[in-house]
Amino acid sequence: MKMPPNKTLLKYLLVVVLIIVCVLVWLVLVVAVAVRVSPAARQFGSDMWIRYLVYSFDKAAERGQRAALQDTVGGKTPEETLEMYIEAVDKGDYKLASRYFVIEGQKQEFKSLTNSSQNNVKNIQGYLKIALQKGGEYTLDKRQYVIHRPILVHLVKYPSGNWKILEI
Repeated sequence: MKMPPNKTLLKYLLVVVLIIVCVLVWLVLVVAVAVRVSPAARQFGSDMWIRYLVYSFDKAAERGQRAALQDTVGGKTPEETLEMYIEAVDKGDYKLASRYFVIEGQKQEFKSLTNSSQNNVKNIQGYLKIALQKGGEYTLDKRQYVIHRPILVHLVKYPSGNWKILEI
């Protein structure tokens, strides 16, 4: 005796196959648009999308390196940078305080400071002042400085020679 197929299972399999087909079509369209639209991509030939991605990442890294060389906001030591940050936050100058962060983190830090309650900012400031007193340690290459307690503070030495906050 024949068993009727499970309609729920068939529907599920049909949906899975349709999703896979849609994803594949989308990928083909993305590559096709990249070839047609981007003159920089066209110059690279058959494996252009890989080369173009590498080219794009290299150019972005180059721009980031130039920006890091030009960014001179920060102290000559990690402790000095942290002191400057604490002072700027104490004065309510969140724009300046956020500039003591690495370029990639400045917008997020500004947003975080402006959206935090005064009580929360004061608590963090208290922890930072204690962390500054306790001190931290350099990595072997002396390009990073980390304070572990009472709050994690990670600073890096920028190509311009100044120190920037990577994370708090």
